[in-house]
Amino acid sequence: WLRRRGIDVVEQPDVDAAVVALLARRVDAVVHDTPALAWWRGHHPSVPVLTVGRTFDYKDYAIALARESQLRLRINVALFSLQEAGFFDELDHRWFGSAGR
Repeated sequence: WLRRRGIDVVEQPDVDAAVVALLARRVDAVVHDTPALAWWRGHHPSVPVLTVGRTFDYKDYAIALARESQLRLRINVALFSLQEAGFFDELDHRWFGSAGR
């Protein structure tokens, strides 16, 4: 995504290495998966970095079932019930802390 827009990319092996490069001013920004960055920030609250900007390339997740599967309705109802009960918000908070949504 960045290269297609003419932005130089310095790849790092992981988020920790990318943040070290950022703090050392070897790179200007870290671009990574939003949940991974939120998790990292939530577990390193004293490191002076901010997450800013928007999602470049949003990806949905899905559960694959056989066509006409009898499980489809049950899975949809279960997921909706979990959402209504606040389970996914709690899960975000548990994994990402205040750096989540």
